[in-house]
Amino acid sequence: MTLTSLTQRSTPSKAEIVSDPLRILAVAESEDEARYIFNHEPRAFWAYFLDIELEWFQLEFILAAEKHHRLMGKWPAGFGKSTNMSFGYPVWHVARNPNVRIIQVGKTTEEMDAYALLIRNTLEKNVKLNEWYGPFRDPDPSGRRTQQWSANGINVYKRQIEDPHSTIEWYGSNSDAVLGHRCDIMIPDDVVTPDTAGTPERRQKLLSRF
Repeated sequence: MTLTSLTQRSTPSKAEIVSDPLRILAVAESEDEARYIFNHEPRAFWAYFLDIELEWFQLEFILAAEKHHRLMGKWPAGFGKSTNMSFGYPVWHVARNPNVRIIQVGKTTEEMDAYALLIRNTLEKNVKLNEWYGPFRDPDPSGRRTQQWSANGINVYKRQIEDPHSTIEWYGSNSDAVLGHRCDIMIPDDVVTPDTAGTPERRQKLLSRF
């Protein structure tokens, strides 16, 4: 954990922050201050740990998701909905709060498996993220045998609560396995498809489920 190369102390302007999100870290005078910035400023967290530069509308949606209990995003394909909300957002929450319970539901089980793998690899192998917030996976090989860490769900190493529901659980939109599970955050991504909503009966089933 280090602030190397983040030592400039002059307060950056808004224009500088927009052009370079890591400029906001210039105001940090300690690791605690830097951690506070990472925890409350998505632009800094995404840029430093995930190598993603948030566009203004992506940042607004993330901040809105933090404020509102229910939120729907309608963006065209290729504008970062899934990258930011099905990948970056859950990673940010797990880093800040290992006791969080998240359910992610994707268009299909196969599509959700891809994001589940990306998130697991990031939490386990992202060096900078583990230096600041980890470890997320039990460093003891014998402990790993009992730690939940699969395509269905994970429990992170620093979790402090005893709860039957995992840190993150992943499901396809057609799966009934999600029914009855509890969470603090639910992230449905592209769940309305011809397969799930192509008939009045399917639409009613989807509406009832969510």
